[in-house]
Amino acid sequence: MTRIITLTGDNTQEERRLAIDLAGRTAASGARVCLLTLAGATQRGDGSKRWPDVTTLADSLTGHGRFSLLQLAPGCDLVVGCREARWLNTLDAEQLQRFSERLQRLTDYDFLFVDAGSGTDQNRLALLLASPELLLTLTPTPESLAAAYGLLKLLYAEQFAGHTSVVVTRCDNAQSGRHTHEKLRSLAGFYLDMPLPLLGTLEPPAAAGGGGYASGLTQIERHLREDTPTPQQGMDVFTRRFLVAAGVITDPAEETVTMTAEFCVRPPQRDLHAHLDQLALQVDDLIAEVGRLRGDDSGREEPPLRLNPSAPASAAALRCDIACIAEMADTSRSVTVAGETFPVFSLRREQGDELRFAYQSIDDDLEEPEPQSFRS
Repeated sequence: MTRIITLTGDNTQEERRLAIDLAGRTAASGARVCLLTLAGATQRGDGSKRWPDVTTLADSLTGHGRFSLLQLAPGCDLVVGCREARWLNTLDAEQLQRFSERLQRLTDYDFLFVDAGSGTDQNRLALLLASPELLLTLTPTPESLAAAYGLLKLLYAEQFAGHTSVVVTRCDNAQSGRHTHEKLRSLAGFYLDMPLPLLGTLEPPAAAGGGGYASGLTQIERHLREDTPTPQQGMDVFTRRFLVAAGVITDPAEETVTMTAEFCVRPPQRDLHAHLDQLALQVDDLIAEVGRLRGDDSGREEPPLRLNPSAPASAAALRCDIACIAEMADTSRSVTVAGETFPVFSLRREQGDELRFAYQSIDDDLEEPEPQSFRS
């Protein structure tokens, strides 16, 4: 089963470098790896763009044949998704269907790293929501921290159910990277109830000969292989969830999941009416009970109480007055409150405890009773 890891962040170049290096390092450990980049082509020094002569995934959707598989490293293939970063959001429903069919061809790998690029347009966000594992990259700057938290809020609002990890790049040292992660983790944990484990920190590749970058990359690759739980989700589930999140199809399995009122499928109108009718009957029963207890004849008549269901109903058997209560009680005693004496009955239940109740006539309704206390 292919393990799908999607990388995203506000710095496209840092994210792409991490995706390429992480894919190559994972392949070096013996895994079969594919890297799909959807961040667009980067500019060369002469102003031209990379990958001008390959058949991209975008080209294959318009009848230009099968997309090219480039060998990035031994055991690691590269699929160029597009030349323009905003290409994914230009696809219509039919093209999105073909896009998901192309992704189905990448099932022969152990790992699929998806370089999703930056941005929160609809189709790119749908790709993030469908991903079982999300690797969020950020730098130790206020702008990057704000962009990362903004993306997490969108994922939270759309009920993202995948696993999210954090990598802090361009750190002066590991301590500054952990400090940046702690800021984001505390915000997301407090406001979004979202755990954000830190996979690692990366110094700039050129700093101190690149030793800090290499050691950080090794740590991230080891965490992904050993520590991060592997979700049980194949490519077919990933592509179907992507089409559902993009609004192309409706997944019958998703309709049965309980969601918030904003997203749930409303029940048919006839079911709503039946529910309202049932609530109305319950309200009527409650009004009748209150009326009976207060001696109000406007309440609905209570159904007759049968002490013995097998015995024929008679006028005496249908009435539950003080004599009936006294007959059912185990013991009774008289209590005087406010100058009035009335009986208190006790009934022992099977659980061993004792149930006590008193009987008052319908004329004993005190509008403003005086505070009273007595020993029970």
